[in-house]
Amino acid sequence: MSYGNPAYICYFLLLNAFPESLVITLAIFSLLNLRFQAGPVLAIAAMQAITNLIMFLPINMGIHSIILVITLAGYTYIFTRARLSNIFLFVLICEAIIVLAEMLYAGPLLRFTGLTLDAVRNNPFLISAFAVPYDLLFLIFALAKNFYSKRRGWLADA
Repeated sequence: MSYGNPAYICYFLLLNAFPESLVITLAIFSLLNLRFQAGPVLAIAAMQAITNLIMFLPINMGIHSIILVITLAGYTYIFTRARLSNIFLFVLICEAIIVLAEMLYAGPLLRFTGLTLDAVRNNPFLISAFAVPYDLLFLIFALAKNFYSKRRGWLADA
């Protein structure tokens, strides 16, 4: 399966883009002390997953990341009307955590598995496998923060 063909893109959307967008959206909702509501959370995650398809356009990775930060903040603002400065701050924090997590575990994981970075990037299943650690990190954080906020009575509706 080669990078950019329709099957690769479908697997990428289902295995990587949507789950990653979902857990980051949950983390942002929990940081904003918003109640998890299926409608807004799934809508933001789905739109962000589709926006992730810009990875297949011939643009620099830095520009890709900037576009994803802006769109995630925009989608979150559209559905929550939360303070835009807080949304941008939390989106940037989440992106920084992703970069830090990948820096910490990607090298050792590549050496342990004997794979190259190109081999991982050309296989949507391997990309998804390499994303599991930070996806779990965000999911655990979002659920724990939401539970704590619910116990304290801090949650607001989106």
